[in-house]
Amino acid sequence: MGASVIRPTAHAPETAEPSSTPASPASPAPAVSPPATVYRPLAALCFVAAYAVLAAANGVTAAMLLQEIDIAAFTFVSFLCAALMFYGVRRYRERNGPSQVLALGLGRREIAALNVTTGLSWTLMYVAYANLEPAVAATLMCSVGPFVAIAFENGSSTRRTPARWALAAGFVAGGAVLFYGSLSGRSAVVGFEQSRILLGAAAALGCGYFMTVSTVYLKRLSVRGFRTDQVMAHRFYMLLAVTGGYALSQGTLMETVLAHGALIVGLSVVGVVIPMVLLQRGITLGTPFLTMVVMAGAPLVSVVLQLFDGRLAVSPISLIGVAMTFAVSVAAIRIVLAPVPKAAPARAT
Repeated sequence: MGASVIRPTAHAPETAEPSSTPASPASPAPAVSPPATVYRPLAALCFVAAYAVLAAANGVTAAMLLQEIDIAAFTFVSFLCAALMFYGVRRYRERNGPSQVLALGLGRREIAALNVTTGLSWTLMYVAYANLEPAVAATLMCSVGPFVAIAFENGSSTRRTPARWALAAGFVAGGAVLFYGSLSGRSAVVGFEQSRILLGAAAALGCGYFMTVSTVYLKRLSVRGFRTDQVMAHRFYMLLAVTGGYALSQGTLMETVLAHGALIVGLSVVGVVIPMVLLQRGITLGTPFLTMVVMAGAPLVSVVLQLFDGRLAVSPISLIGVAMTFAVSVAAIRIVLAPVPKAAPARAT
């Protein structure tokens, strides 16, 4: 028998309840609503924090490799492996598990937008890491995320509090300190021309913006009932087309595969596939704002890991900027996890 098609509702309410009316045997299969949205901020924090550690490790490793490997070829091979893995998982679950095939047409707009934001964010991320100190690149990426997340929070004015805007400004301040350190030659990476530093900074800020927008679309798809493997199997079309086409035109694809193929496959599993699964789970259980403020603490991990890169040393100004960002991240997490006071019951008149 073929796999049954489950069509999630286009706009599922956050507290959906299953219908108690059984479907008629003669009628076609009814639309199945996705499960009610679950908000578990502490669990989301743990998943996103695990993602941040692996992503920071991937960034530091990529910063070393991208001094020798073509960015486009590296990106294409990494995400081709990731896409094939997610596609294989999706096909296996459809054939061997409870057969549930989502009608992707109902999420077509979000998946198309996700392809654009994914392609831009990951390409810009590798450009940033190739031209900046890893801690600086990671901090600049994360500095714009909370601002964008607040702007996309479903028009909820109760969430757009002055405290959240102030915290978002704190992330920008930490990024500004690190950017100044790079321009003035006080970062851990020396000898880069200012034009290269400016390119890396612009790429990092663009990456942060598109990464946050991707998070918003991933949250919308999870609310509609899409599983991680179903989304990821269709997420990388634009990224693969652009990077693969460019690498082929430059003649670097086969050279990169032959020289570094096994290493890139390993990095794809540890630095792309596993982190994306963790991140998607965190997004499902939390909010885009919580996701971005937890990720903003990742530059501290980058500082520790880049000690293993012989090209780099920890600079005082980098420590100051990263410490500022980490402190703001902790403050933001405390605010998000703070229990909401219950409204007092109305008195009977």
